[in-house]
Amino acid sequence: MYSKNFDLNLLAVAAAIDETRSVTRAAQVLGMSQPGLSTALARLRLQFGDPMFVRTSLGMEATPRGMVVVAEARKVLQRVNQRILNTPEFIPSEAKTEFRFAMPDIAEMRFAPTIIKAFKELAPHAVMRTSVYEPGRLEQAMETGEVDLAFGYFPDLKGSNFFQQRLITHSFSCMMRANHPAAARLTPAVFADLDHVVVEAPIRSQELIERYFEQHRIVRRIAMRTTHYLTLPVIVAESDLVATVPSAVGAVFAKLGKVELVAPPYRVPTFPIRQHWHRRFDKDPRNQWLRELIATLFGPSSQWTL
Repeated sequence: MYSKNFDLNLLAVAAAIDETRSVTRAAQVLGMSQPGLSTALARLRLQFGDPMFVRTSLGMEATPRGMVVVAEARKVLQRVNQRILNTPEFIPSEAKTEFRFAMPDIAEMRFAPTIIKAFKELAPHAVMRTSVYEPGRLEQAMETGEVDLAFGYFPDLKGSNFFQQRLITHSFSCMMRANHPAAARLTPAVFADLDHVVVEAPIRSQELIERYFEQHRIVRRIAMRTTHYLTLPVIVAESDLVATVPSAVGAVFAKLGKVELVAPPYRVPTFPIRQHWHRRFDKDPRNQWLRELIATLFGPSSQWTL
């Protein structure tokens, strides 16, 4: 703690007088009037009980006590300039940091490999961490800095404390085994006749498609319910079941070669993929760099596709 009776501006006065050896020139450097600086010098002398500076043939020279104060004042002022007044710089190629994302596992499957590849090239010492949070817990985690970015579909992240950037528009696909006879012509009637597997996971995009089916009274013949996305490609590949999933998830599974994606026979809803961040970190260079990278990788002007 510092003394509330000491004016820290006097450190700049001492340093300026020592540098210029003149009260007049010191006043000019600090943008003060000469009488104002003379008053400040008087307060400086009173504070330390020492003349601090005396007039000589070479100009204003510091006393031994003044020399000690000036030396420390320069250190303090330099630290203030470097660490407080100057804009902090984030150098991704040198940073040893952990970027923390709130990201559901289905988004992680599709987007994380691209992010990791970019980190390898641009920020080789960075680590990527992903976690899943309940909506209320997520807001607190972003506020404290436990989470740098929420990446995906987070319709509950609203309010003035959160900023967001829309990246891509997402939709749903029907996933079925390769060479499924219904793939060539998936009509509403065929869709209704198929056996379906439904994922019952606490993921907002899945809630969106389930609500759509309910509101439009689209009845499916459900043969299986599961809470796991990762088991879907095996289940679907070895059966005639069909699963309606976010297209990005289906694209990952389709790469395995045993399942394929077909457009649903309805105008299913679309939903935005956004990156969200807390206003506390809006001007933080580290967070800004991360947001710019994500926008470059997945934004409207990127080459990224599902």
